[in-house]
Amino acid sequence: MRTLILLLCCALGLSAAQPFDHKAQFDITLSDITQTNTGEQSLLRIPYPGVDYVEFDNELLHVVILKDGFFTIGTTAGLDPGVLDDDCQITFGHPYALTSYPIILLDGEAYKPNALFLDNPVSLWTNDGTEAGIELLSDGLLEFHFDIQQNAETLLFSMTIWNRDTLDHNLDLGCLLDPALGKWGDGRAYLNDVPLREATLFEGNVPDAITVQEREGSPAGIKIRFQFDGDPPASLELNDWFSLSGIRPLELPVMYDLALQLGWSAADISPGESLHHEFVMVLEESVFPTGPFMRSQLPYFLSVENNLLFPRTWDALTQIYNNSSSNSGSLELQLTGSYIADPWTSDEFNLAGYQTRFVSVPMQFPENYQDQVIPVQLNLYDGSISRDELVRDVLIPATPFSDTGLVVEIDTLFLDSYPEVSMRFQSRIEETGQLLLDLGDENIFLYEDDVMLTTFDLIKDTTGGVNSADIVFVLDVTGSMGNEIDHVADNVIEFADSMNASGVDFRLAMVTFLDQVENVYDFTADVPLFQGWVAQQYAHGGGDIPENSLEALYAASQLQFRDEAMRIFIWITDANYHQNNSNTDLDIPEIIDILLMHSVVTHAIGPEQYRIEYYDPIVNATSGSWFDINGNFRDILLEISRLEGSSRYLLSYQSEGGAGTSHQINLDIHYAGLGGSAELTYMAPSYQRGNPGLRVACFPNPFNPEVTIRLANERHLPGTVTLYNVLGQQCRQFHIDPGPLETSITWDATDAFGRPLGSGVYFMQVQLVDPSGINQHTSVYKLVHNR
Repeated sequence: MRTLILLLCCALGLSAAQPFDHKAQFDITLSDITQTNTGEQSLLRIPYPGVDYVEFDNELLHVVILKDGFFTIGTTAGLDPGVLDDDCQITFGHPYALTSYPIILLDGEAYKPNALFLDNPVSLWTNDGTEAGIELLSDGLLEFHFDIQQNAETLLFSMTIWNRDTLDHNLDLGCLLDPALGKWGDGRAYLNDVPLREATLFEGNVPDAITVQEREGSPAGIKIRFQFDGDPPASLELNDWFSLSGIRPLELPVMYDLALQLGWSAADISPGESLHHEFVMVLEESVFPTGPFMRSQLPYFLSVENNLLFPRTWDALTQIYNNSSSNSGSLELQLTGSYIADPWTSDEFNLAGYQTRFVSVPMQFPENYQDQVIPVQLNLYDGSISRDELVRDVLIPATPFSDTGLVVEIDTLFLDSYPEVSMRFQSRIEETGQLLLDLGDENIFLYEDDVMLTTFDLIKDTTGGVNSADIVFVLDVTGSMGNEIDHVADNVIEFADSMNASGVDFRLAMVTFLDQVENVYDFTADVPLFQGWVAQQYAHGGGDIPENSLEALYAASQLQFRDEAMRIFIWITDANYHQNNSNTDLDIPEIIDILLMHSVVTHAIGPEQYRIEYYDPIVNATSGSWFDINGNFRDILLEISRLEGSSRYLLSYQSEGGAGTSHQINLDIHYAGLGGSAELTYMAPSYQRGNPGLRVACFPNPFNPEVTIRLANERHLPGTVTLYNVLGQQCRQFHIDPGPLETSITWDATDAFGRPLGSGVYFMQVQLVDPSGINQHTSVYKLVHNR
């Protein structure tokens, strides 16, 4: 059966090397189904719409066989007198899914029926509501019958294959079973009451029976038993479904998504002769507690999409049912797990007898650079008493790892609280220029003097503007935009409330456009006034698809921003735009330069069809985000209102290096399969100092023609601000007077003689000394001059 497993990749039509897949893709929705129940033949095949199926049920079980041999099993009422095993799945995705199926081994190659009998005659049939089956023929080569018979709580699975060829063929039969017991469960396998948590292969010594229950331990929940005593298979393997199906074989110590694969012995079958095998599944009595019982959509596995772990956050809907006539008392849920960013506890709640409550459990997963299965635990407490416990093993797949593709820039090093070392940095994707806004601890690899540091603090740098924002709505008002105009007017109050709740000092402005810029509304802090401006807009004009977004973005960039404010554009359009034609002489590179020069973060709300060519180049280059215009406008605006647009981070750690000596820092970043690094050498102070109480902001940066340097000098220390070019040559120096609390310096990129300096990178060193002349603080900042 090892050979069968390896060859099954070809039968699935998928490569074992392809990205990790969502298992839900193997579900078929009811809209995809065309039921005949008459055995009529059809050329439509899974996964295409029009899939025929046949089903039967009794008071305990419900069985569905799809046209290509896939099958699912669920309960109707189960064996428990309560409701907890009513209408539950026994196999994954019941009633229409593609993860349980018979397997045919033909001359050493393994096939699913739909691959071996593609576009050949198919018959589906049922008999008196107790039996259903499928018959497949393949151009006179093979004939295959698969059927399931029901007797009360027992199902008999029967497989027969005939050699209809004129030559001998080596044949074998098998079956892949994907148990997923309960509402959102999977299944735990037991052999003689001992749980089988690791992948297990039985060859030649297959046990008479394997039990699968909804949960490990007690209470077990729903239970089934597979029996093989009548026709024992030659092999039985328990492993993860993705491994057994051949889609993504993994060598992991713990199973995260149980599946069972049966295989009998291959035999040479002469023309006209057949091979037959069968096995039994028994529905056993469920075991539920008297009191609360949980079921949860805790994930079994995550995936990697666009080289990023997905999902990074997950809201697991959790059902708590009180299987008792008594009130539950005061309950609360607690989530713990080694990979969860923060443990979580719900609000307290009560649950009356035989009542259900649904709670959404928030989870967050960091990136990981090797495949791991980690346990996540959900506990239901009544005070200090645990009333129920649910443990889920979750696969965190490896995120691709590279050392290239990112640019990492350290622009400031703070040594004023040495041995604490702090640095300000940012990172961007080299190919697109997109700045990274969602780095976490797992993306950071920090070294000092070639020793890896695992303890550090990473936070967003909120200095210099994140607490204040100038926001411009750049709004397409052509004839197709009526709904979007209304959405902005309806939701701008809540958008403003969200920023007020975060303590953001904000102003709003608006630019409207068609084929030309129509109106420009200057900044205001009066939200009802701004809402009135939006409400005055109406959809009109248009006709041809391209509109003049670039001129509108340029007009928005010419508004008078506050020096210290973060600048945000919310660009809303359902069209592409003119470039370098009779409507505008602007093009994409030019508007990007303008937006970067003014330090604008641009978010686009538009249709998917124009995203890659028209929106992404501007959004990515300015560190913004794209949102689907067909999405929920309230949610989009609230997401933008959270103002996590700062691309700069503060990274702090305790240095183990000696004072008064030189040390080297290496900062490596890994993100979305890309990597990059930065390094610098610093001289540790020869003594430790307290915090000098200095805050520095430089804006705009990049700048042209001037940059404002603002210093909040809480200890009123004297000092200097010195500008250097990339060669380390001093260009200009300013003195810091010890008197004022705040000092504002304007530098116009000229040297001490007033001569203009060229475009490029400059370094600003801020140094404070005490009255005796002893150095109290030194920090270095990077400035970019775009002339």
